[in-house]
Amino acid sequence: MIFKLVPIVIIILTVAACDNSNTQGEIKIKNISTDNTELQKFVRRLKRNLIFVQGGEFLMGDFGAQYGKQRLPFDGKKDSIPLHKVELTSYSINKFKTTNQEYQLYLKLNNLPLRKADNHLSQVAWDDYNKLPDIPAQVDWYEADKYCSWLAKITNLRFSLPTEAQWEYAARSRGKFLPVATDSGDFKVKGRNGINISAEDDREAYARKMGSRLESLISMPVDSYPPNPLGLYDMSGNGFEWVKDWYDPDYYKHSPVKDPQGPAKPEFKDSNGFHVKVLRSVDLSNPFWGNGLTISRTWRAMNNYDMLPRGKTVRCVVNSTYPIGN
Repeated sequence: MIFKLVPIVIIILTVAACDNSNTQGEIKIKNISTDNTELQKFVRRLKRNLIFVQGGEFLMGDFGAQYGKQRLPFDGKKDSIPLHKVELTSYSINKFKTTNQEYQLYLKLNNLPLRKADNHLSQVAWDDYNKLPDIPAQVDWYEADKYCSWLAKITNLRFSLPTEAQWEYAARSRGKFLPVATDSGDFKVKGRNGINISAEDDREAYARKMGSRLESLISMPVDSYPPNPLGLYDMSGNGFEWVKDWYDPDYYKHSPVKDPQGPAKPEFKDSNGFHVKVLRSVDLSNPFWGNGLTISRTWRAMNNYDMLPRGKTVRCVVNSTYPIGN
């Protein structure tokens, strides 16, 4: 059975806010000896997992009305239009979301603690999640940005969070008209299970296998399902992904063609009074709902409203016009 995408509106859940400041503070990244064996292995693996993305032009935004099979908008949201031309310089991007194992090594090498929940029940679930090494690490925007900055420091490469345009171009396999970032460009399911992306039953089965109490709220290992044609995994599910850009619902109306970086400064505020950053992908994929579109945009406060950043992940890019050697 192949699930065909239909027009869908993504509903954003409002989270109560308690502060509009960066409570994380500045983290000073310590110098780490390059003869650290654990670090050397990490860097080699990091470089092997980079996918070179040849730059070029593409039409960014909801292309459903012009180029979709049904000639209808995919998500029906005004912030994903108008369709507009973008020209990107070449770069490299990690084929996987950053895993718990990778992120916790970063914390260990910098003597940084794993964040704590503010109550016992949340802490139990948080510990349950973080003990699984191969699923995506969950982070707020500040943590994501500092992690990519650390990668730049230890490799002398121009690592950073991707821009929103870089993210969409890669998810759509260099700007092809792919509604979702799977191997086939659509969702394939068999019964209540996903074939090329996880469904609720798949996650529940994985949670039982791993002895986790998270049930369908668990994430899957980052290589569980086939990548998109460019070789990138999980770009239509298994966790929202932070990007560099400030969110502006009208940005597409005046976005520059060449290497757009998002608004120069924060101007839009959410209903809680927070300036917000763009998130792409989706947290819990459900092929039966058709979520996880390559063109859909959402947002959150940088500190995730001082709550645990459940479902928020990080994937870094290298801003170099040449492929990165191993």
